[in-house]
Amino acid sequence: TGKRPKNVSNCLKPSDVDSGERSRVGNSFIEVNSSCFKRGNASTTSREMLTCALDIRNFQTCTRLNRCNIANFKRELNQSLMPTCNSRVSISEKLIRKEALEKVIKRLLHYLKPEAFQAAMKAINERLFAALDPSGSGKVDFGMTLAVLALVCNGSLDQRKHTAFDALVYRSSGNMDGEISKEDARKYMKVLKACFKSSVEARNQDSSSIEDEDRHISLSFPEFVELLEDPDRGFRVLNVVEKLEMEVYGRVSCSVCGYPISGPRFKETNSNFILCSLCYSSGKVP
Repeated sequence: TGKRPKNVSNCLKPSDVDSGERSRVGNSFIEVNSSCFKRGNASTTSREMLTCALDIRNFQTCTRLNRCNIANFKRELNQSLMPTCNSRVSISEKLIRKEALEKVIKRLLHYLKPEAFQAAMKAINERLFAALDPSGSGKVDFGMTLAVLALVCNGSLDQRKHTAFDALVYRSSGNMDGEISKEDARKYMKVLKACFKSSVEARNQDSSSIEDEDRHISLSFPEFVELLEDPDRGFRVLNVVEKLEMEVYGRVSCSVCGYPISGPRFKETNSNFILCSLCYSSGKVP
């Protein structure tokens, strides 16, 4: 989007100049640095943000959570039958062993064949368990786990946010009459950023440090959503993920890879070519 740089050769990676790489349809392309892209307007998604969103979409595909209806998560929360690993654990840390959690996830992904389920669990282990159990204790926070997974399942984004909030209420200290503490909300943001890392969100990681007074401040659902969408402390990439989940555009194809474009498309304003999300985030131009 915006003007193509006049001297494209200055933007190329050295290995790309004579690489002769071609897409599946035979169209040659070059790869340029992100600084050479000028955003058309404020609504144009930055390449860094889009790269993170594509990574989340890949996680959805690997785990098949994009086929799991949000109602299934609500059912798991409503049952609330999962015992804690230790009866002396505080209510704000309802821990569950990974083996027991795997049974919960298996119920959520009941439509998968055994080999597909194992692949899904591997992806969840690499992302979620690494962030929730860095010490390797074999136990994870049950409510926090469902709150993270709820955001990447099937359903409207508002429903997913509401279910994630309900999961945080479930594990919240004292239940706080359907609200959560600001401290728990900040912890949630940190877990999200640890699971789905991106340079954009990582730069804001330090600004979302948890403070003592956060424990005494409660948040309602609208306030939770406001924090989630905060440009400095939140996890704004969800709105980009929602765009990527949109239906396929008619017969419009990417000028680089030739594939039909789904989700956002990016049009170069002067040379009049169109890029799909993947080629745009990779910096490829024809």
